[in-house]
This record gives sequence, C-alpha cells and structure tokens, in this order.
Amino acid sequence: MRGLACILGALAGCYDPTLPERVACSETHECPAGQKCDRAFEECASVPLCVQPSISDTFEALDAPPCAGWGAAFGTATVEVRAGALALTPADASNGGCTTVAAVAFDRGGIFAEIAKVGPRTITALSVDNGYALIVADGPELRLESSVVPDVARVRYRADEMRWWRIRPSNDGYVGEYSADGGAWVELGVVAFTVPGTVPFELAVKASGADPGTSEVASLGVCPPDSLPP
Repeated sequence: MRGLACILGALAGCYDPTLPERVACSETHECPAGQKCDRAFEECASVPLCVQPSISDTFEALDAPPCAGWGAAFGTATVEVRAGALALTPADASNGGCTTVAAVAFDRGGIFAEIAKVGPRTITALSVDNGYALIVADGPELRLESSVVPDVARVRYRADEMRWWRIRPSNDGYVGEYSADGGAWVELGVVAFTVPGTVPFELAVKASGADPGTSEVASLGVCPPDSLPP
C-alpha cells in the first residue's frame, strides 16, 4: 500500500515516516516514538536487540555428549540431553553441570540461557567468571550472587516471568537480568567489579534436599525470534 501511494504521489515526492533504528539513547534513556532504549546496547529499537554470543546450544544433538563443542560435564550431577533440553539432576549438595573448556568473549550482549524448568529441591545457577557473578534459583528466590560481593540482590522466583537469565558486562560491573521472553529484560542487580573481556561460565546444580528433581535448560545463547538486530 505504501508503494502504491508513492507511485500515485510521485510528482509530489514520497515521504517515508519510518524512524531510523539503533540511534543512541538519550542521557535519560529516551527514544523516538515507537522505540525503546535497549540498556545492553544503549541504542533505540522497535524490537529488543539480541546478538548471538560466540557459544550457543539448542541441546538437540542426541548423538553427542552434553555441552559438546564448548564445554564438559563436571561434578556429581547427572548431565543429559533430553528432548531438546539440557537436563541437570544433582546427586547431592555438591556442584555439578556443564562448564566451558576455555574462556569466551564477554561482549555487551552477555551470556544468557533459557531455563525451562527448575527442580523442586534443586539449586540452579548460571555462573560467569568463576563465580564473580551468578544468577541462582533456590526455592522461592531468584538471587544475584558473587564471590566478591555478598547478597547482591534477591526477588521472589516466578518461573513464567523469569524463564530467561542473562549476565552481561557494563561500565558498572556485571549486570544480572531476567526476562519472560528473552526480549524485554528486567535488571536483577549489579555486581560492582571490573569486568574482563573474556570469561569462563557454567550451568550448575546442587541438591537442597532429598529427591531434588531435575532442572532443564532449553537453550544457551540462542536469540529468540524477531530479536536479532537489523
């Protein structure tokens, strides 16, 4: 329809009112009408921006070891690929899960994972930089923790609103965030610390009681639909 209008109005010229995407947010994080400030990128966009990190996994390769290509299983937990998810079942109160075999680039899009399920008595964590920042689901709480700053932040855990977890770098330190859809992120807290350019990370679980159950990670570093930058 817009193309037809341009043809019909060719003699008078054609005006396209679409505003440019990815201009810098204002100092107060304001953007043109119809766009929002993406705080990870400090750019305005009509849809949330997402850049695929150097490591991503959909956990669909049933014929390969879990975390193959980027990491390895560690600890006492049982680590399996089941129906397109990484299944982590703790054996005891010791950590276990998947860890990177080498540090990876820690760019502004961060490290993020889609947590499909948390076991009823399973402490589940996404940790970066050897525990300098980690997001933890533990019973009724979702917490941002750190080995250098105790008790950074905690909120009531709501699985449907907190399906996605992300830790990203900023000038202030490690930013922990959660999201319902992997697009609109809510800040959980900030670990004030100098952030390196590369980090190791891990997906880990441990038991908090008998019959801890299984936690499942649906994807790692996979951008949701319609969130890739133009």
